[in-house]
Amino acid sequence: MERGELRKEDNKCDTVPKKMIFLQYRGHVTEDYCRSLMKCNAPCTPVLTLPKLKTILPSLKASIKKKLRSDLVYKINCPRCQACYIGQSNQYLIDRFRQHMKPSQPVGKHVSSCGVHKQMCIENVEILAQSSRSNQFLETLEALWQEELRPTINTKEEWRSRELTIKL
Repeated sequence: MERGELRKEDNKCDTVPKKMIFLQYRGHVTEDYCRSLMKCNAPCTPVLTLPKLKTILPSLKASIKKKLRSDLVYKINCPRCQACYIGQSNQYLIDRFRQHMKPSQPVGKHVSSCGVHKQMCIENVEILAQSSRSNQFLETLEALWQEELRPTINTKEEWRSRELTIKL
């Protein structure tokens, strides 16, 4: 009996603990895949999941108009030249756009010099990112977009001289 007990213990040490693998159920293909995992003695236990209903059905919420969105990073494009401005705001986009169009602001100065002040509208604004997280998160997103697109209308030099480091 002692030998039989030792053999059982040896088998316990040799077995690899099985990991659970979650697979979204997609019909017979998923079942076949699970069977083949079992046949080859893969060290995993397949767990089949179904997609959430909210990912399948359309949202019942009415979409918010572009001009009434807030907590976003945006890009204002000049319709005449390739110049752009990238900023972030917690305000409604339309309110922030109007502030930019003032002649004393960098965007207002640029569109006046390009002669397209009357052509500028909210359609020249592109939403790059939107988040309800902190203002610091939006500022980080803004810095990333500025680093990537290198806007020419932005006048603050602080984003150009800073190096963005991400701590994990």
